[in-house]
Amino acid sequence: MAPSSKQLVALLMITLVTTAPFTADASCALVDDTAAKCGPYMTHATDTISKDCCTALGKSVDALHTKAEKVEACECLKKAILKVKGFDYGRADAVHDKCNKVYPFPIDKGYDCSKA
Repeated sequence: MAPSSKQLVALLMITLVTTAPFTADASCALVDDTAAKCGPYMTHATDTISKDCCTALGKSVDALHTKAEKVEACECLKKAILKVKGFDYGRADAVHDKCNKVYPFPIDKGYDCSKA
């Protein structure tokens, strides 16, 4: 039996969504989500790293494949950190260790993101 036109449209939409190129907006959205979910720990609001933080970090790190994506994520992260009052860079390393995920660049406001 041949697929219906609705099934073909649905398949096309799924293909377009899953093969869409990674964009700067997507990079920043993932970084912002990670900053929001990990922020309480990184600002000493809590002493516990949440599962949501680790999940967001994992999604963000796993989405970075190309140099351009890494550079953009680095720039977005630097901007996101500036918005977080009381951000503790030392706690960022603890999040990486606890979540077993590491950005492919250091979390450092002075880092040259073009090297990511």
